[in-house]
Amino acid sequence: MPVYEGATFYYTQYSLLDSKNGNKKKVVVDLVTSNIECAENVSNTSKDKVKTVKVETVNSDEIEEAWNYLEDQVVEESDEIGTVSSTESTYSTQAVGYYKKISGVPYYLALTYGCAPTAGGMVLGYWDGNGYPNFPTGNTLMSELATAMGTYNYSTSVSKIDDGINTVCDNHGYSNFNSVNDYTLTKSELMSEINTTRPFVLSMQGGGVGSGHTGAYKNHSVTCVGYGISGTTVYAYLHDGWDSSEHYITFGNWNSSTATWVRP
Repeated sequence: MPVYEGATFYYTQYSLLDSKNGNKKKVVVDLVTSNIECAENVSNTSKDKVKTVKVETVNSDEIEEAWNYLEDQVVEESDEIGTVSSTESTYSTQAVGYYKKISGVPYYLALTYGCAPTAGGMVLGYWDGNGYPNFPTGNTLMSELATAMGTYNYSTSVSKIDDGINTVCDNHGYSNFNSVNDYTLTKSELMSEINTTRPFVLSMQGGGVGSGHTGAYKNHSVTCVGYGISGTTVYAYLHDGWDSSEHYITFGNWNSSTATWVRP
């Protein structure tokens, strides 16, 4: 039983038995000197005749090793912790970096109206579910965008994508929307737009192969819904209109690109 006698005194009380396991006696041992300081109920025995009890101590090397082990365990557990933030976008720590993606962006297929109206439709479909419910959805929305963009035989001039989106927004009472083409897309611009939870149209010329595909995108418009970072490499997460799955492509894996920002 530990005994407290002040900040600089370290005692432990021990109970002792005689040879017949009777007549309990108590001694108090100084843990610094290993000497018995007092003995209680010791019949016919003086303190000097009581055998000194040596106290085992732990050396500093063993203590340091124990602390290092505990610290290592704390570090290993903290490395596995992920974080989730915001209802519209998700952050997640990964071994190679992190990513951020916007949720709530629909999947539309480009089989009927072409890739640019489809990409624009997915952007406006997101806004339809986030405070701007007057937009139509699906084929109706893509048909209106194809007409406004001047799409012909599934082909759309990149310069008309922003104008077509603005026209459809105006037609449904949202003149506050501002859609504009950016012909010099940078990594920081892509990340900034996603960080403010605004999906946008990404039009690639000579685009490379996206994840999960074997064929290159070539000249293709997609909806950018997020980004990922691994070291110095940035990836763009896409709804590409080819299927209803999420894909990604390394930033710059194209000959040139245009971002069409869609900002209410």
